[in-house]
Amino acid sequence: MSRFNNCKVFMSVRSPFARRVRLALHEHHIEFSETPMDVFNPPGEFMRFNPLMRVPVVVFSDGLSVTDSSSIIQLLYEELHRSPLIPKSFEKKAVAANWSGVAVGVCEMMVQYFLEGLRDDKHRSPGALTEYETNIKNSVREFSQFLGAREFIADTLSQADLDMGTALGYLSVRHSWDWKVSYPNVAQYLSQIEKRPSFEKTKPPPA
Repeated sequence: MSRFNNCKVFMSVRSPFARRVRLALHEHHIEFSETPMDVFNPPGEFMRFNPLMRVPVVVFSDGLSVTDSSSIIQLLYEELHRSPLIPKSFEKKAVAANWSGVAVGVCEMMVQYFLEGLRDDKHRSPGALTEYETNIKNSVREFSQFLGAREFIADTLSQADLDMGTALGYLSVRHSWDWKVSYPNVAQYLSQIEKRPSFEKTKPPPA
């Protein structure tokens, strides 16, 4: 039995980093509970789990806790030993790892883009907004070229697809750019992957 069974996930309903963890847990049929919280006003006791006051954090039944989505996911796959979401060949593992990295990077830039947009005009940096937006758009364009007519990034479902689906879904929530018109193959990819029960269960509310 997985040590992750019956763990608690501290999360924000819109956090893409929490979502990629929740997706991985759902896809592996692991039972867990969710504790939603306001990341702008976290409860005081949360500090003992993560002094950075960021989500996600996984707390195991024995009290151990792990923070940071990448650390949590790495531990999950190491603890499972075998997973259908791990590609078989080194080449496919490398492809999946690469696009997972891009997807997480897009999420990070979207968070920064959103937070920068919350600043008042006096303190907002148009240069930073332009940089974030350019890098995000370049990432979607390159992913479209790579994806072509593929159903999955590494031929079969992998964590990379969970991460890219998370990133594209978050982009749709936090940005007005209609990338689906420019990249219909990516729109089709997202449409199909969002039909999975794991994506239905973790769908963020509208902005």
